[in-house]
Amino acid sequence: MALSAGIIPSEVPSSYHEAISCDEEWKSAIDAELESLVANKTWEIVDKPADAVVIDSSTIYFSYDGTYYRQKEETPMGSRISGIVAEDVTDKILDYAKGRLSCLLPFCRKYIDDVITAIPKELIQQSLEILNSFDPRGTLQSTIEEEANNSLPFLHMRVIREVTTEGSTLLTDWYRKQISSSRYIHYKSYHPMSMKINIILNLKTRVTKPSHKCVNKNLRILLGILGENGYPHEILTRSIFNTGNSIEILQQPGPIAEENEQEQIKQKYISLPYIEELTPLLNKLIPSEKFILATRNVKQLRSFFTKHKDHTSLLQCNGVVYKIPCQNCEAVFIGQTSTFLRQRLSSHRSDNNTKKKSSALAIHAVEEEHQPVFDAVEVLDRERNLEGRLFMEMVRISQEEHSVNSRKDIQNLSIMNSLLIEWDKNQNTRGRVPQGSVDVVG
Repeated sequence: MALSAGIIPSEVPSSYHEAISCDEEWKSAIDAELESLVANKTWEIVDKPADAVVIDSSTIYFSYDGTYYRQKEETPMGSRISGIVAEDVTDKILDYAKGRLSCLLPFCRKYIDDVITAIPKELIQQSLEILNSFDPRGTLQSTIEEEANNSLPFLHMRVIREVTTEGSTLLTDWYRKQISSSRYIHYKSYHPMSMKINIILNLKTRVTKPSHKCVNKNLRILLGILGENGYPHEILTRSIFNTGNSIEILQQPGPIAEENEQEQIKQKYISLPYIEELTPLLNKLIPSEKFILATRNVKQLRSFFTKHKDHTSLLQCNGVVYKIPCQNCEAVFIGQTSTFLRQRLSSHRSDNNTKKKSSALAIHAVEEEHQPVFDAVEVLDRERNLEGRLFMEMVRISQEEHSVNSRKDIQNLSIMNSLLIEWDKNQNTRGRVPQGSVDVVG
């Protein structure tokens, strides 16, 4: 990864249109960058080909210890586009190398940027030099791993060259790296039982598919690994040894599979947080012919790890549900925005100054002659998806006793959700102790 450090504006726009509209410095920087690209003949401006696919590869910034860094080359690890780019580049490198090798490859298998093939031993060094000559800058460099004891690991399997009187045959076996932690979701973890069973079946498929000869041995190893993760022996024995491979059955072609695929296209997925006492009951109320329920964990792994990156300041947050209190009364305004919060507050301030009744907040401020406390804004929820954010906004408005939002802001909230919110309010009210109602007996 190539990085350049420097001082750039503290508020980084999330798109080109936002950059050219929010700050003249950003527009000047964009123009200078484009002029540099043209001068160095990095890009050539052409008309878009009819079969071309436009890929968004926005420049990546991150901040650490008050300094902003921009990635100058390649794509960042973890980005959704990185795998696509890596696979495309690997294809181009392979095409380049095949045309320059002095031998034909008997086979060549690739997964993203991992490749396995066979070449004569005396051509190993030559092939490495050819691969590394693809990029004259030397940024893209390849490494080669040779077979040892007639075997070579590739992804989660080991490819074995078995020599017989009739020649060599390639076999495969399940492979685990020496650094493998063998840790999976623990049986006592707060996940649905269906997810734990699926973990067993998925791992069974991962073990059995590449195993030519040592299936039972590998399954016993898997039994021990999952046993160390708290899975009961009875469940493991039943799932591993006494059941067929359900995943392979689902992948078999035929009219049944095609019919199931057509049915799934008509169905929609619903994602709900997994709450052991509530989610299974809600699942029974959801019509299975229309929806497929997927659960997610309330407590995510990222909440357990230290965050080394600088925290995003409150005003730079986007995709949020927020709350603005009133200085003169208990009223609050609940809103949502996809843009930076500072931009949304700027719009609210403008409406407040011009007495423009464009929102429930502005109506309350103008008609009651009250002053919103913009500096006391609070972020309630974060959600990139618009539908999810609108739902969270409606829930927050319904939960707030002193909301100034209009009735139409929650008109799309379902009856079931309204009843759950009302039930939650009643439960919280019962748990409160009214002020002055406790008598101390000495």
